[in-house]
Amino acid sequence: MYFASMLENLALNEAVWGVVGLGLTWALGLLYSWMRKHGVETSAVDSLRDGIAQAGDEFVVWRKRAAADGKLTAEDREAAKRMAADNALLIAKGPVLKMLTSWGKPKMEAMISRLVQGEKK
Repeated sequence: MYFASMLENLALNEAVWGVVGLGLTWALGLLYSWMRKHGVETSAVDSLRDGIAQAGDEFVVWRKRAAADGKLTAEDREAAKRMAADNALLIAKGPVLKMLTSWGKPKMEAMISRLVQGEKK
């Protein structure tokens, strides 16, 4: 009986509902920012993939044809990574560009290497 009246008092108290509303607003804000960030990261990786494709079309195919054994040298692979990163920065716009620039060239080139290795499998 005591708990029933206590629950009834809490249910009618405006301060309790204010705290509940504040908590829900905070939780939804976190969910929204996580979803927005996740979408930006996905778009950033898509930009890197597009940069890889452009570098492959513009540079890698030509270099492989020019090589006697049809393989890229270490310098050619590094140049292709730099070109893919530069192409990704040219393609990206808005928050995606901001995220890519915040990653920096070393992280972008490492991600490009991982993406290329993943595509080879």
